Amino acid sequence: MKEKNALAERLKNAESARKKFDEELKRFATENVTREEVRQSLEDEVRRLTQTVGQTKGGLKEKEEQVMRCEAYIDGMEAKLHACQVGYSISLTSYCNFCIAFVILLFLASHEETRLH
Repeated sequence: MKEKNALAERLKNAESARKKFDEELKRFATENVTREEVRQSLEDEVRRLTQTVGQTKGGLKEKEEQVMRCEAYIDGMEAKLHACQVGYSISLTSYCNFCIAFVILLFLASHEETRLH
């Protein structure tokens, strides 16, 4: 009878140990799934941010090119104005056209800046 009770006690302890092991295994598996979900989420965020940075750089390059074109146009208009001043024959129409073109360029530049933001 003592042997039977001892075996029953050992069986009970073994089942308890197996149950604890199963619970620990489930907890470990759950933690691994959670870590994997967090890792995947972070990788997705890095990809999204990398794409956003690339788009921003492209937008900046386009804006820089537009500014260079505007500056070249203004330089050309200033050269024309200077040529008129040198010849002592600045006409009111040319000056007004220059001012209108300059105002249009300023408007376009501010409009593009607003569009990019």
